[in-house]
Amino acid sequence: MTARDPLPAFAGQIISAQGDTLIDASGRRIVDLASGGLGFGLPDIIGKVREQASVMGLSNRVMMSEPLLTLCRELAGMLPPALSNAYVCSSGDEAFEGALKLCKGLRPQLRRLAHIRGSEFGSLSYGRCLEEPEGYGQLRRFLGLETLTVERDGALPSIAELSQCYALCYSPLVRQNDGSLAALPPERLLAVAALARSAGVPLVCQASETCLGAAGTMFGHELSGVVPDILVLGGALGGGAVPIGCYFTSAERAYQVYGCSSPAKHGSTTGGNPLSCTAALAALESMIGKLAG
Repeated sequence: MTARDPLPAFAGQIISAQGDTLIDASGRRIVDLASGGLGFGLPDIIGKVREQASVMGLSNRVMMSEPLLTLCRELAGMLPPALSNAYVCSSGDEAFEGALKLCKGLRPQLRRLAHIRGSEFGSLSYGRCLEEPEGYGQLRRFLGLETLTVERDGALPSIAELSQCYALCYSPLVRQNDGSLAALPPERLLAVAALARSAGVPLVCQASETCLGAAGTMFGHELSGVVPDILVLGGALGGGAVPIGCYFTSAERAYQVYGCSSPAKHGSTTGGNPLSCTAALAALESMIGKLAG
């Protein structure tokens, strides 16, 4: 095989997608039930992405493009007032790690993270360690990370225990003992939120896998009626066209860590680029239409 030869196809290789259906190299059709309420290849979204790509696709994160500013305003207008500041990243996983960076900045002397068992936090370093609290020992030592597991039911940690953590993280759907996913009972999350606020610990909701209709609501956190201190979005937010993620918090909390620095400066090099923001705006428009219909 030379450098110019095509790579051989294998059955697990996805070659196309339309709606909620993926096609692999053998022609097998696979229904993706985790792609949110939009799926892939929606003509309206793809058309707007193509139009934006012809003008300007990527940009450095310090450039405040019109799609970036419009997306931040649109999302902030749809979320509770306590979630006014948007930090746009390249994916939901990256946005979750950015949210933890913000929490660490609020309480830099601490090294412990609390999490609700069964929550899904993504595939990057901290997400893996929280999803498998008994695993990744070597990675935990490298990160200097300690964890406190809050069970889905039963006794909660004490205020003193939780106050030694710099964040308490959860996802709107949690994995049960039988492997299924279910929403946390609202009364349980209300109790957890009250505990977090008594301990002065930010409550972080990682809703990347449940936003834009995947859980039957627009953003996922609405399932419990609890407004988190920090909300992380991703996944279907990119409309199945371009990956994007973002995290939201209050202006007061953001100012404590970042001061007057531009939110655009806190992410990867091309995070919040015009192409991904255009895809997210088109996805929001599409989902608003679906929910209204």
